[in-house]
Amino acid sequence: MKKINFKIIIISIIILLACVIFVGILLITTTRKQPAYDLGIKTNMNSLRIIAELIWDANDKSYESLCANGALNIDQKNIGLNIVEIDKDIKESNKDKAIICYSRKSSYCMQTLLRHFNENWCVDSNGYAGTEAYCDNINYSCQK
Repeated sequence: MKKINFKIIIISIIILLACVIFVGILLITTTRKQPAYDLGIKTNMNSLRIIAELIWDANDKSYESLCANGALNIDQKNIGLNIVEIDKDIKESNKDKAIICYSRKSSYCMQTLLRHFNENWCVDSNGYAGTEAYCDNINYSCQK
């Protein structure tokens, strides 16, 4: 009788440890993926900053054609395909949330939602990149 109880206790402990290990592995793999998505979004947003500078150089020192109607202007000559690919990558990473984009001759701002932290990531022509995101068609800047 005592041997059966001892075996049941040992089996219970082994099952409990296996469950703890399984839950730990599950938590590690899901929490590591989320920041990776956000890192991809931030990297793509920084690539859009480079594209914005190329547009500025190609358009007589103007960012105006970067955005159209609050979104990325995908009709750029020579650069449009890159914008389309980056836009697609960002939408895949952050569950189809669009990039908000406003530009005028002297400045631009772009923002999108980060997947893991549920915050916006914003970049602008002032060199700012961060979660302070007030990008609109009045300020054309991430920061107030």
